[in-house]
Amino acid sequence: MNIRRIFVLFTTLALFALLFVGGPDGNAERSLREFWNLGHIGLFLALGYLMLSPPSPLARRTFTMQFLAVVSLTLLLGGLVELVQSRIGRDMDLVDMARNSVGALLSLAFLAPGRLSLARTARHSLQATALLLLAGTSTPFAMAVWDEEQALKEWPELANFESSLELGRWSSTGATRLSIDNTVALKGGHAMRVELGTSKYAGASLDYFPRDWSAYERLIINLYNPAASQLTVTCRIHDRAHSQSSVQEFSDRFNRTYQLMPGWNQITISLQDLANAPTGRSMDTQLIDGLQIFVSGLASPATIYIDDIYLADPAPVIPDES
Repeated sequence: MNIRRIFVLFTTLALFALLFVGGPDGNAERSLREFWNLGHIGLFLALGYLMLSPPSPLARRTFTMQFLAVVSLTLLLGGLVELVQSRIGRDMDLVDMARNSVGALLSLAFLAPGRLSLARTARHSLQATALLLLAGTSTPFAMAVWDEEQALKEWPELANFESSLELGRWSSTGATRLSIDNTVALKGGHAMRVELGTSKYAGASLDYFPRDWSAYERLIINLYNPAASQLTVTCRIHDRAHSQSSVQEFSDRFNRTYQLMPGWNQITISLQDLANAPTGRSMDTQLIDGLQIFVSGLASPATIYIDDIYLADPAPVIPDES
């Protein structure tokens, strides 16, 4: 067995083991999560190499036999993996099956000895299709990397919604629909439209952002209430220690209720108040882990808009001229 085959074999075993243990935790950045998902492609590409390269008997068979063998193993093994993952507390994901298929197709298009028996046009078409599918499945990772770079460039602005990719930084709670809207905006031309349902809790959570807020004095959140009446909203902010706690007590995070008047409203939160919010400890403002804006038990659906969330520098010291 040559060195390359040994290396691919150990890589395959390692990638297979990682399907069941390890992986990014709930606090990982979006780009890392998306990159981790691409491991399915690498695993089935490596499996395809082992199946199709000498001394495997399949290496001497026709391309049709190679194709059927690789596809059959991919579907069987991929389905079995998803079934086992669902039994050990992990989510079954059909998208992972698609990633498995991309890896298998790459192995057939570029590694199968039988591909050389295909007409040039057919072979090149197969390879182009495999590469296009690889580009498609890799797009979420590329978008996450790009958006994280934009977030760092715009820092200390946390959200302005001028890029549609910003929506990927947020998740919805309860019966809530999030979208980028260009009809209402405080700064620039867009805001996030938050359509709130009547579930017990409904709102929007900012999940992905630079975590270190310690150099700033205030958090500013701008919200627009298009209704003619007031709306009560709650702002919740927590740090990494709270996220990792098995209990996640109400008293261990920042929770404050605000009345949104019709039109634009600006919420200002002191970072000192944030640090002092948990009972019995200080919130770690170097590791803020989540910001949520939500409503509780609405009698009927409502809509709000969120725009221009940013951290403000410490207020300048005004010299005493007396």
